[in-house]
Amino acid sequence: MIHSFRLASCLVLAAVLAGSLIAAAQEKGSTAKRLAPNQKQAVPKPDLSVDEARMIVKEIPSVDIRATLGVWKLAEPELAQLRQWSGLLVESPARTDFLPKWNELIRQATSRTPQIKESNVTSLIRMVMLAAYEEAQKNLTATAGPAPADVYKELQEQIRSNLAEARQLQALMGSERRDPLSGSRLSLPAHQRTLRKCDVAGQPKKVECREVLVSASYELEDYISVSETQLQKAEEEAKRGGGSGSERGQEKRRQMLYALSDVAKVMHDSAVEVIRKMGG
Repeated sequence: MIHSFRLASCLVLAAVLAGSLIAAAQEKGSTAKRLAPNQKQAVPKPDLSVDEARMIVKEIPSVDIRATLGVWKLAEPELAQLRQWSGLLVESPARTDFLPKWNELIRQATSRTPQIKESNVTSLIRMVMLAAYEEAQKNLTATAGPAPADVYKELQEQIRSNLAEARQLQALMGSERRDPLSGSRLSLPAHQRTLRKCDVAGQPKKVECREVLVSASYELEDYISVSETQLQKAEEEAKRGGGSGSERGQEKRRQMLYALSDVAKVMHDSAVEVIRKMGG
């Protein structure tokens, strides 16, 4: 049961400023309770800010599963529902159609366990998000393919190998007489005049090569010149991390995190409202 919500440590974002916003909210609540009877107490709003919702997702790795289950004392059918909702969020991180059942689960749990507080909602939401976050990260990693920077490093090696072969061919030509306009025809067998042209293509990105046949000295010189320029560009792309491909991967991760954050906000606000109604 606990292991079903375990998050692979190598795939999660580092939790920054852990619990600072939630701790501040709890401190604010404690201060309000210490107000004198004749002081007016402002009615707190259940709504979570966007930044606070982001924090719920960023702190997913810090959730204490055992402690959370100890507080909520959920029955096995309720745990099965949580696992089901995690699966739904894997398929679509922005879906909220399970919200009515979520509210009912909160109502039933609060009825059984009156000591449940508003501050306990966050850890339960993190527990629901945990499996979804892990699975979504796995899916992104599985479909992303090789890191773009690594692909361009592989391309560099291929181009260097191609250039070495081209220069060997150039050396074999020796001092053959060349026509000033068209160069000289290469009298070598076709297999010795066959070179490779490589580039990055496809999605996910990978190095693809095709064979090219050079028949004249000017074609060989042009091949070498183009390959040298291509090598320089590949080195620049590797330094940038692969350009737009890497940026698209990061953008997908951001979109997934933002979607989960939006769902976490809705789950939190509705659960807190249920708990307040239960408390009169």
